[in-house]
Amino acid sequence: MDYIKPAWDTFIKHPWQWVAFGLVMAVANQFFIGFLLQPNAIRVMRTSVQNETPPDIGDYFNFDDMNHDALTMLCITGVYILGLCCCIVGVYVAIPLLVWTAHLAAEKTFEPIDNLKASFAHAKSNIVPILIQLITLALIASVAVVLTCGLAAIVIAPLVILAIDLFYLDNRDAIYQAAADAGIQRIA
Repeated sequence: MDYIKPAWDTFIKHPWQWVAFGLVMAVANQFFIGFLLQPNAIRVMRTSVQNETPPDIGDYFNFDDMNHDALTMLCITGVYILGLCCCIVGVYVAIPLLVWTAHLAAEKTFEPIDNLKASFAHAKSNIVPILIQLITLALIASVAVVLTCGLAAIVIAPLVILAIDLFYLDNRDAIYQAAADAGIQRIA
């Protein structure tokens, strides 16, 4: 809940641009490219928040870091598929443990596979607060979407991603420390 208010404050400054950005992300996700571009979405959102400007949809399609981003996201996709093969329960275990992977990829701090390892290193000892935040965001988003017959989805998508990124930023130092403790090397 701590991250919804700041995310809303960011959203409300440029609501139409955030809605447009959310719609572009939704369309891209229909063609799987959106999942590969998730680190780009995080970079766009961070730039928008830091500069207090509307999100730049053109930067969402910036392919400068595509090799690193795509490899990271394909690794996480492989883990999710393995989780689905484990009686579907495995994916629900993997999601909170690998929640920081795209955020780490957006920062280009670690190699693609090390993004997964760093996310896991932090999340395994902080699973309760991560689950509380993810479940809270999911419940709020679900209620909002149901009560508005789906119309809130165009507002909720950017809000949830903003809130999760704010949660990540609050935990970034601990994530880096957990990675260092696990012997995961940063990119020079």
